[in-house]
Amino acid sequence: MMVDKLKQWIGIEPIDQEDDFLGDNIDTSNDAQVSSQVILFEPRDYTESHGIASHLLSGKGCIINLHLISKEEAQRLIDFIYGIVFAIEGSIQSIGNNVFLVTSNNFGVLNDSQ
Repeated sequence: MMVDKLKQWIGIEPIDQEDDFLGDNIDTSNDAQVSSQVILFEPRDYTESHGIASHLLSGKGCIINLHLISKEEAQRLIDFIYGIVFAIEGSIQSIGNNVFLVTSNNFGVLNDSQ
């Protein structure tokens, strides 16, 4: 699946919603310091949008997979996230069917297909 390939390429794994977002799910085994983080969210309802917004406001990037949420709540969530993206002068890109890459303005995202 494309999302699994993207997770593997970026070097992240999905986080358990009950885990601390900066807890044991981050691989710090290499010697290089992590300057930017991308966190995968798979929300099950709109209330999880506030956690996504908190990460964006703190300068982290997010991959949002909307496959587990209803179409109506997904639209509400994306509308809310678009407001956050506008406020932080970030960007939002569709990287798959119902999968979005959302970044603050301190991320550079290149598209090699152009």
